[in-house]
Amino acid sequence: MDTKYYCGIDLHSKSMVLCILDRDGKILLRKRVANKQDDFMDAIKPYKASIKLGVESTFNWYWLIDLCREKKLEILLGHAVAMKHIYGGKNKNDNIDSKKIADLLRSNLLPEAYAYPKEKRAVRDLLRRRCKYLSMRSGLYAHGKTLFYQEGCIDISPTALKSKRKRDSLSDILDDEMSQLSYQSDITIVKELSDVINKIEGEILKRAQHELPKEYYILTSFPGIGKIIALTMIYEMDTIDRFKRRQDFTSYCRLARPDRESNGKRTGNGNSKIGNPFLKCVFMEILNNATRLSPEIKEYYDTLKKAFKPLKARAIMANKACTIVYYMLKKQKPFDIELFKKMTMQNG
Repeated sequence: MDTKYYCGIDLHSKSMVLCILDRDGKILLRKRVANKQDDFMDAIKPYKASIKLGVESTFNWYWLIDLCREKKLEILLGHAVAMKHIYGGKNKNDNIDSKKIADLLRSNLLPEAYAYPKEKRAVRDLLRRRCKYLSMRSGLYAHGKTLFYQEGCIDISPTALKSKRKRDSLSDILDDEMSQLSYQSDITIVKELSDVINKIEGEILKRAQHELPKEYYILTSFPGIGKIIALTMIYEMDTIDRFKRRQDFTSYCRLARPDRESNGKRTGNGNSKIGNPFLKCVFMEILNNATRLSPEIKEYYDTLKKAFKPLKARAIMANKACTIVYYMLKKQKPFDIELFKKMTMQNG
């Protein structure tokens, strides 16, 4: 322990609760302050000469981490899920939470999350909004198909709803005026979302694809990785050097099955949602594209489907794609189909 004071911060939308401990665990300060820079700095002023701070990775940690770094204060961002596994507890309130964070800091047990660099956050968050809009648009397409199925219209092609030329005329098939209005409302929102998604993609491509040209070129050499997918991967991982081992990267992408065992018996598949959900979605999309674009990848995927159930085959294939991407970025080499064949032959 190289500091005199340890400050746990329970951060909320408009306020935070501070708990400052000394090396022996004695509470020196417990206070709620507004989420304002001056209020926060005034509260810790008597201790800031030798203090370490910790805060849970809630939705609004950006400003606090940036402020502490600007003021040369040591602050750690705690991994929200891992912290709950460590300290748990039956009772919970803001005072308890802030003290537990301070205790984890004092005992050097705070599980640290990655504090994403400030200069890249805006692009990454915009890419995440794009993913949200894509999900919303897919839901509207699905609801549109449901309306036709309810009317017994089973011959409507799934691609017809996505066709600008065809979808407007499809509402005439529906008999009820309210069903027509429901469908037309869905299509109106689909058009708006499509315009927003196209605008986001255009702006991101203009700004982002030149910032990391080598990584961008390497990733787009993989069958199924297009421009936007490559940029999504680059901005979600920030740098491949964060991951010392291939296993660390596949785990972060939620593509590794966690081992949970007690007394020689498996105890379920918990913790599978620790990691980055956006990268998992990206690799599932890559899998769909790659099996369509590469005969060699499709052949290997078909072999897996014969040996395993479809869901397990997809999981194995996504893990394999993640492994290849990891080594491509680590070695700074584009995709090599011969290397892919060699890897699949070695690992089965």
